[in-house]
Amino acid sequence: MRRFLLSLALLGFLGGVVFAAEDKPLKGTGNPENGGDEKESPKNKKEYKAGLVAHYFKDPTDWDGNWKAGQKPTVDPAEYTFKEYKFSRREPLINHLFIRRGWFSVRWVGYVKVQPGLGRKGLKDPPNADPVDVNFEFWADDGARVLIDGVKIIDDWRACAETEEGSHRKATVKLTPGLHRIVVEYFQGESLKKQDRDPAKLYWSIPAYKMKRRIISAAHFCHTREDLEDYEPSTKDKADQDNGEGKDGDDDDDDDEDDEDDEDDD
Repeated sequence: MRRFLLSLALLGFLGGVVFAAEDKPLKGTGNPENGGDEKESPKNKKEYKAGLVAHYFKDPTDWDGNWKAGQKPTVDPAEYTFKEYKFSRREPLINHLFIRRGWFSVRWVGYVKVQPGLGRKGLKDPPNADPVDVNFEFWADDGARVLIDGVKIIDDWRACAETEEGSHRKATVKLTPGLHRIVVEYFQGESLKKQDRDPAKLYWSIPAYKMKRRIISAAHFCHTREDLEDYEPSTKDKADQDNGEGKDGDDDDDDDEDDEDDEDDD
């Protein structure tokens, strides 16, 4: 069933803006237009489509009785998250207020482009390819992880209400202009009240570009075909992968009904 759903994703998600660049993590891309300093070769080109790929999973309600109403669980969240793959879709950015039910996990995958002025008139590209400090902030209720170029810069996989100070997870990483691999993971557990709006919002600021704290706009995100298959969570045990566990071995007859609604704001 997952193979069928991802086939639909290939048909439905791969429209939009195309970026062509050499994949060169940590130093951005090799495309001079993206701030790199190497020439492209046709064999190294990738097609980059607008937006991120979001892979949604259904988790056990009340974590099989281990999440008591109104209380934070004491069990390991890794045991109850990313349990049942449901569907994938393209999303322009990470700026959600999830409502209705909880008990789900999401994995966003793709690339983030470090460049000022995208989607904003009057701002120019950086004058050189020097690395700059990029401040990331992920406001989330509940669990949160952020990986840049394969490095886990935020890892706070626990229940956390949006009103708590600790719900704003922050990290600073030095990046060169260009594309960088990004993975964001999130789980939503209990919603405490009817129509509760639980945030999952990704911000950044780049002082060297005079970019103040803001939601990372859609103009800075893109993905490739490979991202449609990259649904395994970062905590997936390598031994499980070596034993052949994954979507090709699953026989899942569930439909791809969206178990959560979301609203975006500025």
